[in-house]
Amino acid sequence: MRRIIKIGLIISLLMSGLASANEIDKTKMPINPKNVVSFDLGIVDSLDKLDVAVKALPKQSLPSYLDHYKADQYIDVGGLKTPNIEKIKEVKPELIIISGRQQAQSKELAAIAPTVNLTINPKDYENSFKNNMLFLAKTFDKQHQVNAALQALDKQAATIQQQAKQSNNKALIVVHYKDKLVASEQSNYAGLIHGWLGIKPVSLESVRKGNSADKLMLTNKDVAYLNPDILFVIDRNEAIGEGKLDKNAVEDSTMQAANAYKNKHIIYLTPDLWYLSGGGLESLKLQMEEVAKAFQ
Repeated sequence: MRRIIKIGLIISLLMSGLASANEIDKTKMPINPKNVVSFDLGIVDSLDKLDVAVKALPKQSLPSYLDHYKADQYIDVGGLKTPNIEKIKEVKPELIIISGRQQAQSKELAAIAPTVNLTINPKDYENSFKNNMLFLAKTFDKQHQVNAALQALDKQAATIQQQAKQSNNKALIVVHYKDKLVASEQSNYAGLIHGWLGIKPVSLESVRKGNSADKLMLTNKDVAYLNPDILFVIDRNEAIGEGKLDKNAVEDSTMQAANAYKNKHIIYLTPDLWYLSGGGLESLKLQMEEVAKAFQ
């Protein structure tokens, strides 16, 4: 079975039982591989920006900014969590790129072609993302283009970092699903917004009520009590086609006591961009543009 390579997250690879550190051999990766299959949509948009079109991807879950990949020339290989193994075999890929959502099928995929897991580490979002991009630069001989794109993102991030430092505002990020709000201090959203972009998080400790789990369900009353200066909302329902968030339910009389509401800093992030994708050269540019609205 071909090896699975984990860029920047060796510890996760060790835990998966797929390889040990001394088994990883990056020299075995193909250069300028043909018929690339990518289940990581952030990688799809990165390759697109580098003028490298993937051959196949999960077309069932495409965010709107990648609509052009609905064209017949691109092969549909299943859902984000349900790769179509037989269809992938038909593609005859020389490289398969996955993320955490495909971890359960990683051994099957690695038996088809060299498979690399480019999941971003939320605890070190910036460096993890950049490691992924440098991997693409080397694999597809796009060093100049990647360096230029990273410099542009660094400039964009620096502007937000400076604004965050000057404002000293604290933010809360919640995911809406089935009329519930869920917060996480260890998500990729937190890794980007709090970690890389430097927007301070509100502490969730006062509403934990003994709950030690990372994902914490919150009521509007909880959010108002936490009183964030900025509230970022990601609607999972809309992202996966299960209805749309009622903003009036979020911005009810209870929520109106929060600074985020008073200062018009409840930011509704584009659902499919954030929930289905992110962490790519194009998606990160779009994500940063949306985060910057908190300082306008």
